[in-house]
Amino acid sequence: MFCEQCGSKTAPGQVCPGCGAVHDVPAEPVAGALCYLLGWITGIVFFLVDRRPSVRFHAAQSILTFGALSLLTVVLGRSSLFLPLVLWRLLGLLNALTGIGGVALALFLMLQAYRGNRYHLPVAGAYAEKLAEK
Repeated sequence: MFCEQCGSKTAPGQVCPGCGAVHDVPAEPVAGALCYLLGWITGIVFFLVDRRPSVRFHAAQSILTFGALSLLTVVLGRSSLFLPLVLWRLLGLLNALTGIGGVALALFLMLQAYRGNRYHLPVAGAYAEKLAEK
């Protein structure tokens, strides 16, 4: 990116080294990062509201990824009701690790989207790309 005032090379969200002008962060990376903020909920909102291909990709990937993680959490929680105590505790631990992993994944994907990267998750990324094109 180049400064509009002096033409020096600068980065979004930083002060220009040539003239000191402040450059705002483009809205697209911010919107892409916000798709992951509340998981599949914000994914649905951005998928329905925003028509930019990059934002739709992140929204679709958020819906697919965190929708699947939410389903997994519900299944693990419900299935633990029918198991002996030892297995119940193991499933509880697995459920907690799934939640922690989901938060870490959301933070990672938010950072990638904010940097302007279209990071494709192994399964959800391909489907999200197809959904974003529609």
